[in-house]
Amino acid sequence: EKTKSGQRLYRKRDVELVLRIRALLYDERFTIEGARAALRAQGQDEAPVPAVPPPAIDRETLKKLKQGIIDLLELVEQ
Repeated sequence: EKTKSGQRLYRKRDVELVLRIRALLYDERFTIEGARAALRAQGQDEAPVPAVPPPAIDRETLKKLKQGIIDLLELVEQ
C-alpha cells in the first residue's frame, strides 16, 4: 500500500517474509529456487497481492471529467 504522500506501507507479515527469505539466501546459502521450495514447504510461499480499491471520486468530480471529455471531443471533431 502507499500513503497519500506516496510512501510505501508494509505489513508485519511482509517484513517477516523478507527477513526469512534473506536468512535462507545468505545465512543458509539456499539458491533462489531452493528458497522458494523451502517457503512453499513451510506454507509461506508468495501470496497474491491484495487488490487495492480505487480511490473514491465524488459525483461533482465525475461531472467535471465528463464535461472535459465532451469538450475535447468537440475540439477534435472540428
